Amino acid sequence: MGETRGVLETIRYRAIIEGMKNPERARAMLQMRAFQELSMQEAFSKYVFERIKTRNSSRLITFHGRYILIHGANLEDSLFVYPLWKSVNEPLEQLSSEIRAAVSDIAKGEKSNIYITYPKTRHLAKHITIKSTALEKMKKSYCLKLVPYACDLGRLFNMNKGEARQ
Repeated sequence: MGETRGVLETIRYRAIIEGMKNPERARAMLQMRAFQELSMQEAFSKYVFERIKTRNSSRLITFHGRYILIHGANLEDSLFVYPLWKSVNEPLEQLSSEIRAAVSDIAKGEKSNIYITYPKTRHLAKHITIKSTALEKMKKSYCLKLVPYACDLGRLFNMNKGEARQ
């Protein structure tokens, strides 16, 4: 994660220096930085999909843009994985909107097993199981976890450049 910031900061500083010599090139470099940040979500999603697919080769796994579906015998047995490219130090605070959305999906009966994945940091390296009093009161059977995901930044950057396996 720190490596990503370092690369982006290097691009930013080069753009500032280049801007003194060539404003057009500086503008292009800053646009590249913005694209890099936006497409990291897509690259992380593809990376998580590839790792899940490789480790679960006997199961049907599909990629649906926002989420990855590991198919079970029926929808209730299926696992929905939501990759999220976000620096997370305080998961319950920083992912509160994602957690609320997952609890809402479970309460509606649309899903019962949801993992929200984010890049692993040295501070957060273990799964966190989320319990919801609202779902407990409804006597819903569910599994909601926050899952830090170790990622190889070199491979992630290659995927971001369009070299991901399809």
